[in-house]
Amino acid sequence: MSGSVAAPVAVHRSRPGPARSACAMLLLSSGSWADPVGKSGLAHLYEHGFFAGAGPYPTAQSVAAAASALGHDFNAHTAAEYSAFQLNGPDETLPRALDLLLTCYTAPRWDPAELAAQSTAIGNELRMFADDRQRRLRHLVTAALHGPGPFARPPLGAADEIARLTTADVAAFARDRAGADRLTLLIDAPGHHPGLDEVIARHLGDAAGAGRPVPGTAPDGYGPLVHTALELPGRTALVALAVPGVSYLLSTREMYAVRLFHAALGAMPGNRISTRLRGELGLAYQARTVLEPHASTGALIAVLGCAPERVTEAVDALHALLEEALAKPMTDGELERAAAMNRGVHVRDRETAHGRCAVIGQEVLRRGAAQEEGELFALWGDIGPEEVLRTVRRTLMPEAARCVVVGPVGCADGLHGSAALPGSWRTAG
Repeated sequence: MSGSVAAPVAVHRSRPGPARSACAMLLLSSGSWADPVGKSGLAHLYEHGFFAGAGPYPTAQSVAAAASALGHDFNAHTAAEYSAFQLNGPDETLPRALDLLLTCYTAPRWDPAELAAQSTAIGNELRMFADDRQRRLRHLVTAALHGPGPFARPPLGAADEIARLTTADVAAFARDRAGADRLTLLIDAPGHHPGLDEVIARHLGDAAGAGRPVPGTAPDGYGPLVHTALELPGRTALVALAVPGVSYLLSTREMYAVRLFHAALGAMPGNRISTRLRGELGLAYQARTVLEPHASTGALIAVLGCAPERVTEAVDALHALLEEALAKPMTDGELERAAAMNRGVHVRDRETAHGRCAVIGQEVLRRGAAQEEGELFALWGDIGPEEVLRTVRRTLMPEAARCVVVGPVGCADGLHGSAALPGSWRTAG
């Protein structure tokens, strides 16, 4: 981006009360899924370059110095469907912090030397994570859900493709994938700052408004039903069972019902998976579920680590637990604890200025508007066990579950041809 922009930008503000911290966040509905073919990691490089020189600040160091002089820290994040950039610090200097954030957006320098340094930093970041078995497991789960195409690419990108990216590539991403039609600006501050409107108008011109951002690039369906084994030496096997069906095509109420089910099955202390696999069967030290909704595709994912010779037993136990959970409603006690835990997460997610911006930003990104916080909090106590069961039966697709195993050679052999896992197997490189 350079200069002012001329498209609707969603601007959302919150003034939570007596706190003294503030956050300004810029959310773009473009992430790694927007990377052109052959340029995996371009969104990630744009993220790194965002704070690497803009306007009167020629270098990454000068941007960092300007932020710290205001008492603010800055951070950024690239996900599959979006990218986020924020400054966090004292409310007193928020207008100047917002000016710095929007300068980085509207007046980037894209200095070749600075971008080369950021490319090197990303290379080091990728090397640091290369041997992380948990990360490799999650990347393989993504590929199993979305197939071998562009949506299987990791958000951080591919090192060889990042190394070939140019300044022109980053500028083109800023122009074509990070325009104002994809922008949501979020401000959380306890004070009243009449100068914020002037800052926004100076940078965004007529673009500042209440428009809904253009949705990001996303798959419109799941990939082929294929399970994956990655053979790595070690004394432990990591296992993931991904059950498709969870997406933001669900209503807010439906999503809350799925989250209650997820809490009882594998997310809250004393959940069913941990009780069965750790306490009763002695299969795993840690076993849990992770909920990963996307715009139109996503999954409830069970993750555990076990002895390599017990992989088949562990997957059978996961299947049995899922069948039990889908056979009859959770108990009143389970639902009460699941609702209480989700209320706790709800409150914790909104305790900080940054957290409130992130939550509201996700609502705008997924649903086009922020919902009233009190109504959302009350919703946790308004969904009964029968409604939870109806929702997850309608939503989850256990017959299309994908299994991924990372462990020693042969540890997944007992799963090949399993009636509980229809579909073929492949060995990852």
